[in-house]
Amino acid sequence: SQVTQSLPADGLGIILGEYYESSRLARPEDWADLASRMVGGLIVAAPDPSVVLYGDMGRPNAEGAMRELILQIASKSQRPLSGRILRWTPAGWVDVPQGASASRRTPDA
Repeated sequence: SQVTQSLPADGLGIILGEYYESSRLARPEDWADLASRMVGGLIVAAPDPSVVLYGDMGRPNAEGAMRELILQIASKSQRPLSGRILRWTPAGWVDVPQGASASRRTPDA
């Protein structure tokens, strides 16, 4: 909560700067407050040790936009970390399979 801010219109937030920013994900309990404000669930990614992305899975194309940003950051990184997207749960982080947000939508009748 000390480094996150309200999500901008594009639905993604970013924490960057220190080399060990990605270590913030080692304490999922620290993300509970932010997760409680997300409509569709808090998602995060750490494409580089100095970058943490976060967003609301309930926002249109949040997952897709995050996947694109992960690729952009990793392609410019000297030490890419991970292309995975994780979703917050009270028990800890779980993987978000590619296309998960699309599968949560109901088809038009």
